[in-house]
Amino acid sequence: MKSQRRHELQYNELGQSLTNLIAWVKKYSNFLAWGALLAAVVVLVVVFLNRSNEKKLAERQNDFDHAVTASDPDVRLNGLIKIADEQGDKFLTARATQLVADEYSSKIISGQGKATPEELKQFSAKAKDYYHGVINNFQEYPSMVAQAHFGLAKLAENAGDFDTASVEFRAAKDVSPAGYPILAAADEGLKGLATLRQEVKFATTAPATQPSTAPAPTRPASAPAEKHPAAGATKPVSATEHGK
Repeated sequence: MKSQRRHELQYNELGQSLTNLIAWVKKYSNFLAWGALLAAVVVLVVVFLNRSNEKKLAERQNDFDHAVTASDPDVRLNGLIKIADEQGDKFLTARATQLVADEYSSKIISGQGKATPEELKQFSAKAKDYYHGVINNFQEYPSMVAQAHFGLAKLAENAGDFDTASVEFRAAKDVSPAGYPILAAADEGLKGLATLRQEVKFATTAPATQPSTAPAPTRPASAPAEKHPAAGATKPVSATEHGK
């Protein structure tokens, strides 16, 4: 009897709860309808934004692919600059920024003998700006940061600034992920700097040692004495001159 009584009480309690819920729904049905409508609108907006972002990302990826594969250097550079300088997917922006710097560095090499000194200076400044952009803004991509330091090192090496080149090569090694090819390239760069320093040292000291190794007959100090003796020092004085 007690068990049956408990069940009856539970059913009565559940029935009362349902009755109260129905009454509450009826009372606030208008608010619930508006709430459901608002929730539906929010869902639609989220879906629309996601699809819009996906579309923009696809378009940027397509622009990036076209720029990278362009055979014309100017088309390639301008396409990459557009992606690097606009807001969007961070990875693509970082990659485009690094490639823009590489393109300007390549212009320095290909422009030797063609571009004016002022143009080469501008190419170098642009390359440095974009390399620093990678280093300062995209630390979450260490492989790209390492490549940016390596690019700065090569620019400094090309300019004869071996101290800066050494610093940048070491920075590339420090930030590079383990096993990344830039590690070996930076090591080779540091070894190459040692050779370049030696070559510059030899080039600056060679003229100073040349006179001491030259043949004796060509030295200007002895030639006049051997060919033209001084008149008063070696010519005998005549008797008549003594008489005077």
